[in-house]
Amino acid sequence: MFRWGIIFLVIALIAAALGFGGPGGYSGLGS
Repeated sequence: MFRWGIIFLVIALIAAALGFGGPGGYSGLGS
């Protein structure tokens, strides 16, 4: 089950990089 924690962490980091890296918050995710 520890594997899912790593997967979630990676996805969270990617989402943060895409979202906070662009204007208006999570713009990378289309929100």
